[in-house]
Amino acid sequence: MLLNRFFFEIPIYRISHERFNQKYDSALQHHWERFEKLSGFVRDKVPETTRLNTKQHFWETYGGPWHYNQVIGWMRLYILGSQIRGDLWWMAGKRFHRKSRNQIKYLGKAFEIHFFPDESSEQIFAKIEQEFERFQNKWRRKGRVMDLECFRTLASCIDWRKLVDMRDKKEL
Repeated sequence: MLLNRFFFEIPIYRISHERFNQKYDSALQHHWERFEKLSGFVRDKVPETTRLNTKQHFWETYGGPWHYNQVIGWMRLYILGSQIRGDLWWMAGKRFHRKSRNQIKYLGKAFEIHFFPDESSEQIFAKIEQEFERFQNKWRRKGRVMDLECFRTLASCIDWRKLVDMRDKKEL
C-alpha cells in the first residue's frame, strides 16, 4: 500500500489581501466618524491612549489580521506514486464572513497530475502552475484567492523529479 506523502499546504482566502485592507480602511473611517458623532470628540483631539485603545478594539472586533483569520480553505499537496495531487479542504457554510465560526471540512480532490519519466523538473513545475491557474480561475469570480507566495518561493529550490521518485535513466 502506498502512503500519501504530504509536502505543502496552500491557504485559500475569501478575498485578496488588498481588498481586505481596502474594506478595513473604509470601515475604520466609518467607525471614527461614528465615534466623533457619538462622543463629540474630534479624532485629532482625542487622548492618545483613547485613540489607540479604540483602534485596537476595532481591529480585534473587525476580524484581526488577514493572514490566518480570513482563510476559508486549504489545498493540501501530496505525492501518490508518480502523481502530485491536491486535496481541497473548505469551510462549511454557504457564506463566508470576516469573523466566521464554521469548521473546515474535506471537499474532495482539487486536481491530479500524472507525470512521465521523460519530463524535466521544470515541466513538472509548469504542470503544477497550470493546475493552480485553472483552479484559481474557477474560484476567482467569487473573490477567492490562493496564497501562493510561500509555495513559489520554495518551488525553484525543489527537484520535482526527485520529489515524485523519478530517477534519471542513468540511475536505473
